[in-house]
Amino acid sequence: MYLAKRWCCVVTVLTVMGTINAVAAPHKSSAHPNAQAPHGRLGFSKRSHFTEVLTTPKGCLSSTDVRGALKLIGKHGAFSGVVASIFIPRNGTGYFYIDFNKQWKLAISAAVDTNLAASFPDLRTLLHRKVVIVGVFSRYGADHPQIILKSLDQIHLLK
Repeated sequence: MYLAKRWCCVVTVLTVMGTINAVAAPHKSSAHPNAQAPHGRLGFSKRSHFTEVLTTPKGCLSSTDVRGALKLIGKHGAFSGVVASIFIPRNGTGYFYIDFNKQWKLAISAAVDTNLAASFPDLRTLLHRKVVIVGVFSRYGADHPQIILKSLDQIHLLK
């Protein structure tokens, strides 16, 4: 019993020391690699800005209308909703995903190729904002609709 308590104290001290070292040495962050990364590291543009619109376009789907979007695969359309999360790939390659529900399969998604990130503002600024996404609907996997964004004029902030 005595050894167990002593071991807990040692572990606690080591944990605190590790935390102090992580805070004191900002170059060796123990946080998620993409957590608070600067614009340059993710490749986003500092000069471009999202455009604002007053209303949603005619025929615009709700971001939760997954069935309606599946009927539009291969066709041009639009959807709107509040951004719930932004997925940033750990290795910096692939796609950034703009998700409109914490359970991404329950809503339509938008994707931006990491190679095109330089033409977009920081996508993390979209969090909790209502946006309109315009483009050609495609399928991710077997049954998840998405729009792959190729240019900045496909994302609009809704006032």
